[in-house]
Amino acid sequence: MALAPVSPEVNAAPLVRKLRQAGLKARRYTDFRAMKWSKLLFNLLGNAQSAILDLPPSHVFADSELFRYERAAFMEAVTVMRRMRLAVVALPGLPTPALRSAMSLPPLLAQMLLEPQLGGARGGKMPSLWWDLSRGKGKTEATYLNGAVVDAGRRYEVPTPVNSVLWAILEKSTKLPAEWERYRRQPDRLKALLRTAIRL
Repeated sequence: MALAPVSPEVNAAPLVRKLRQAGLKARRYTDFRAMKWSKLLFNLLGNAQSAILDLPPSHVFADSELFRYERAAFMEAVTVMRRMRLAVVALPGLPTPALRSAMSLPPLLAQMLLEPQLGGARGGKMPSLWWDLSRGKGKTEATYLNGAVVDAGRRYEVPTPVNSVLWAILEKSTKLPAEWERYRRQPDRLKALLRTAIRL
């Protein structure tokens, strides 16, 4: 369990001690925003592109061009965090700083290092955004993932072209099923759009 106070007046230490005494693994963080954004970095991976394409995350991680966009969306979020003066922190079971370091490598090297781990960890399991689309819920959590990166990027003057495209497609797909049909099992169509976005 990861806990952080949302205001200076709150002392989370006693609760962390009690959780540990109860046999739970608990860790206290000083900055809840750093904790929240570090979790967001993991939640971005293998989510939006996989959902849009109706393909498993392992397919995205194995495709060199799709991986470059996955890396770009991740690094946009890291840049936003840096502008917000938020540290990338390790979370229980999630070595976020190590992932950030690997993603900072050149794309091909990053893919060589991460694809076996990320693809193997996810396997054929579809991500949360895919479940939102496939069930026709009319909304997704993309607003709190890619959308959060885009929103913070605007406020802190950080360009977020890849997250902007992915968020726009997901938002439109929730309202117009035909939009999702345009990209399902059509990676070349998504690649072409993302290439254009990055050039802008």
